[in-house]
Amino acid sequence: MGDSVVSVRERYYLSSVDETGVGAGMYCFTELHTDRAPRTLLDALNFLKPKVVVEAEARGSNVRRQGEWFAIPTKLLSSELMRDVERGLAVYRERHVLGRDGHHELEEAVIYRHGPQKGEVYARGVLKHTEGEHHEVDLGAIRWHLVVHNIQGQSYTLKGSQAQFD
Repeated sequence: MGDSVVSVRERYYLSSVDETGVGAGMYCFTELHTDRAPRTLLDALNFLKPKVVVEAEARGSNVRRQGEWFAIPTKLLSSELMRDVERGLAVYRERHVLGRDGHHELEEAVIYRHGPQKGEVYARGVLKHTEGEHHEVDLGAIRWHLVVHNIQGQSYTLKGSQAQFD
């Protein structure tokens, strides 16, 4: 069932192999948030991208991805982010684990807790999977990246003989 779109009761699901997985990749079956059938596999993959990712790619940004997370390069300076940390709008963390389930770790992160940027996460350094299921993504030591989650419904992944629902 790899590389296909499946329709079940007016819902659409993407069945594919995530090339960011180690080895031959990871099989995933993901619900798409759409009310229309994707025309192509690429169309289905693009449905997973949040608007901010689509806009960054349209500007020519080199958006990086690891599993369900996207990293968008920014022009923010460390001094700007650390000023917001000092003001109490954000917190600085090393080895920050993303998401509720905690599968992806950022080497350095600034997480906004207050203000107009509340919820935004910026990172630099290495983005890695805590269980080694994805290739590491080196974001570099200088440029900060906005890190955002994809747009998906229920998701199922399979690596080897282990299955996981996200």
